[in-house]
Amino acid sequence: MKISSLIVLAILFISCQSTPVETAGVEPEVNLGENFSIKIGEETQVKGSDVTISFKDVSEDSRCPTSVNCVWAGNAKLSILAKGEKLEFNTVSDSQITSVDGYSIELVTLAPYPEEFGDISKNKYVATLVVTKE
Repeated sequence: MKISSLIVLAILFISCQSTPVETAGVEPEVNLGENFSIKIGEETQVKGSDVTISFKDVSEDSRCPTSVNCVWAGNAKLSILAKGEKLEFNTVSDSQITSVDGYSIELVTLAPYPEEFGDISKNKYVATLVVTKE
């Protein structure tokens, strides 16, 4: 009886322990001038500045899947909140750099890239950005 009670207690103890949340590639603080990755709904602070970046949404993703030959490359439109200001980026634009209050924010990449037709789940999007002082 004592052994079964110990086993039950051990199982309860193990199940009550918290599991760490994975934040692969996402950092709570990033360095000025260095690429960093951020997921929708996450926020990061640029070290040594008052710049806070939040990845808000991908409102459009019509990029041509890698497995298809398309006439047009398509576009993904995403919104970022930087220093309280809403910024929008389009992957099809010539310039992926936007300025806000003395800082430049550049969209480096948006992943994942579509492999076939169909929607990408919002929680899978990761934007790679870099912030520099102007």
